[in-house]
Amino acid sequence: MDMSHLPPERLLVWARAALVTYPADPTQVDRRYPPTPEIISHWLSRMHSSEECQNRRMRIAAMEEADAMVCCIAIAPIICDSGDKENRIGTLIIGFERRSETLVHHIIRHAVNAADVLFIAQKLVAMASKRIKAVSLDTARYLALPISTAKSDWGDELRSFFMKNWRDGASKLPSLKLPSGFSMIDQSQVVEINLQGRRFRTRHDLWLPIDYAVSCPLPDIYCNDDQGDNQLHDLLAKASRGIRQAMKKTEGAGNSLPTWQGLSRARR
Repeated sequence: MDMSHLPPERLLVWARAALVTYPADPTQVDRRYPPTPEIISHWLSRMHSSEECQNRRMRIAAMEEADAMVCCIAIAPIICDSGDKENRIGTLIIGFERRSETLVHHIIRHAVNAADVLFIAQKLVAMASKRIKAVSLDTARYLALPISTAKSDWGDELRSFFMKNWRDGASKLPSLKLPSGFSMIDQSQVVEINLQGRRFRTRHDLWLPIDYAVSCPLPDIYCNDDQGDNQLHDLLAKASRGIRQAMKKTEGAGNSLPTWQGLSRARR
């Protein structure tokens, strides 16, 4: 809810659908406080300091004024805890495009890198363009990332690469070292990315990275066997179907209906 940078009125739509799919425990939740925009605003103010809330409002205002696509990204390591040791068996990547309210989840079976994140962001742009009937993909794109931590090398690589372009002008090629798997197309504004044998391209001059306040918006995900990534696939698939159905009942089946889609599949 925080990474989306949606206003409380739109967050309420997602919250209601989530509560239909996963009802709150009445022994743990005070029924005198049903979900409302005011309650969500209060929740945001309690989660962040007054300075962070002000910065969040400023980011949202900039996003709305620019009429740009906004791809918000968060990741969570998937860790198998067998009791005697912990092994990282994959990474969950969550992406959300703000204008079209498109949510995607994607699971990879290795530690995340800059190419993985940009692949999801590029997928989000393509999906969002279809949903909002954009004529062109040549629209400025915010890439909203958690603030830097010791575990966020992928985010630092994207910040350095794209911010260099915005500082020096889109017509100049960046002189810094490219992230692993990235290559510039000569005399163009296109960068080609090699993602484990698959290649895709994007306009490097369109992306503008920005930070949002939470450094780790998603917790590490622990499981007790090496099939935990498949179990997570199934859980997220059920959640996306349930919330999508709840939104259809409350929001109608129009083009503005938010969506949640999985980009990866479970391995049996």
